[in-house]
Amino acid sequence: MDNSQKTQALLQSKVSDQLKRARQAENRADKVLASERDRARKQDTRRKIQLGGLIIKADLQHLSPAILLGILVEAKNKISGKNNSQIKRIWHELGNENF
Repeated sequence: MDNSQKTQALLQSKVSDQLKRARQAENRADKVLASERDRARKQDTRRKIQLGGLIIKADLQHLSPAILLGILVEAKNKISGKNNSQIKRIWHELGNENF
């Protein structure tokens, strides 16, 4: 094997090593992204379970989803209007009493 072939073999080896390291880095990044997506999904699921628990705590589970949504939209409209601090305070106190 002459010098040219040795040089070429050495370069191919280095390139191969660099590609391997790049693939490993990409795999690590993929694992981090997958872990973050999993964490966010679990957090979202936990929040939905908590909100569903509030429906049960308020003894509203017998109502249809349409009625529940209507109640929530109406409540949102009330707290979006003027003088909403009083209604928020009242509802906050009521919620604390019922926990």
